[in-house]
Amino acid sequence: MLWVTAAVPQETGYVRRGPQLQVVHTGVGFTRARAAARDLVSRLAPGDFVLSTGFCGALDPALAPGQMVLWECAWVEGEPEEVPLETAAPFLHPAGIDLCRTRGVTVPRIVNAAGEREELRSRAKAEVVDMESGILARACRDAGVPCAVARVVLDTPADPLRTDYGSIPAPTGDLRGRDVVRWLCLRPWRLGGLLADRRAAAQVAGRLGEYVNRVAEAHARRMD
Repeated sequence: MLWVTAAVPQETGYVRRGPQLQVVHTGVGFTRARAAARDLVSRLAPGDFVLSTGFCGALDPALAPGQMVLWECAWVEGEPEEVPLETAAPFLHPAGIDLCRTRGVTVPRIVNAAGEREELRSRAKAEVVDMESGILARACRDAGVPCAVARVVLDTPADPLRTDYGSIPAPTGDLRGRDVVRWLCLRPWRLGGLLADRRAAAQVAGRLGEYVNRVAEAHARRMD
């Protein structure tokens, strides 16, 4: 079985479900990722493979929105060591997909300002950042389960997020429905930025979905 994880449903909207593919939405951030990781490893069987996906932010200014990245290792900010990740499996490298190999860092907050990105890049020796993958990778490593991280770049130093998502009190981390409406009622001038971010997310989600679907097909053939 291929287990595909992502923080929220918007990230997996283009992923095709199938009998050999399970999608798990962890929620955003360390706390939700830890709880989801504990539940996930309890459900895994021998031969299963975990693929952590979703959006990520670029720390390296050479990376552009829509670039697929395959993490070679993940460092959780505050932890003493990196977690090495699976990169060699052939099904992770479908033909025709431009896949950049990177080092990733997982942090408990949104990193958006150019200066903060540069500082984190220098300190973590990483090219991309997210808020969940390192937590999942560490749980899989401790359980002896192979894990890869393949994400798509959403925002960059030159093209940052336009919305302070950390200020939206979404209980699950899924930015939909009443939480967003309530937040916008107090900040109606933020609507344009929020819509621009949503359009950008929809564009890169298509690329992520294409990659995950191709990986799932190759993984299913491998299991036959």
